[in-house]
Amino acid sequence: MRRESRFLSLANSILSMHDGVSFLVFLGVCATVFGLITSATGAAGVQGSWTVLAVTVLASVALASSLFLLRLFRWELIWKGLGGQLPWIGRPDVVVGIGPGGAVIAGMIAKRLVGYAQCEPIVVVADRTFKNAGNRLVVEIGEVALPPASEGAQQREILVVGSEVHSGGTMAEVCRRLDDAGIDHRTFSFLVSPNSNFKVDNYVLRSDSRGIIPWPDAPEREVARNG
Repeated sequence: MRRESRFLSLANSILSMHDGVSFLVFLGVCATVFGLITSATGAAGVQGSWTVLAVTVLASVALASSLFLLRLFRWELIWKGLGGQLPWIGRPDVVVGIGPGGAVIAGMIAKRLVGYAQCEPIVVVADRTFKNAGNRLVVEIGEVALPPASEGAQQREILVVGSEVHSGGTMAEVCRRLDDAGIDHRTFSFLVSPNSNFKVDNYVLRSDSRGIIPWPDAPEREVARNG
C-alpha cells in the first residue's frame, strides 16, 4: 500500500469517530445553557458562578470549532485522494456521477482534470432517489442522459463515478444500462466496501468506514444501522 493510501486509511478510521465528536459538541452546548442559567440565578441573588459560564462557553466554542475544522479537513483529504488517482483516470470525455455523492466526486474530478490534463470532461448525474416500499426503502435510478458524441468522434471515454460503493447494486444497475446501450465505460469510487458484490475498476479507499466523507450516508443504510 502506498504511503498516501496508508495515511488516508488511517485518517478515515480516525474520522469515523465524528459522531462522537458531534455528541461532545452537543454536551458542550448543554453545558453552556447550564452555565447561563447558573449565572442568571447568581445575578438574581441565587448562588451561581461566572467561572462556570466562562469555562462552558470556551469548551463549547472549542468543540464546535474543532468539528468545523474536521469538516474542512475531510474535503482536503478527498481532494488529495483524488489527486493520486489522476494518472489512472486519464482524460475521460464524460464523467457520470451516481447520486448526490457521486455528483460531488465527479465535479471534483472534472475540476482537477482541468489543471492536470488540460481537459474539461462533461459531468452527467444519474439521479438516485429512495422511496418507501412497506417496511424498507427502495432505490430508484434516473435516466443516464449522456450528451451526443462530438462530430467525427470515433469513441468516447466514459467514467462512472460513485462516492462510496457498499453492496454495489446502484453502480451495477447504471453500468448494466450503459452495457445494454453498447457504451464502453470504466468505474471509479472514492470508497469501496470489502463486502461489495460489484467489482469497481479503481478506488481510493477499501473500507466499511466512511469517516472522510463529509456528507450524510444514504438513507437506507442509516435505517439499517439505526433499526
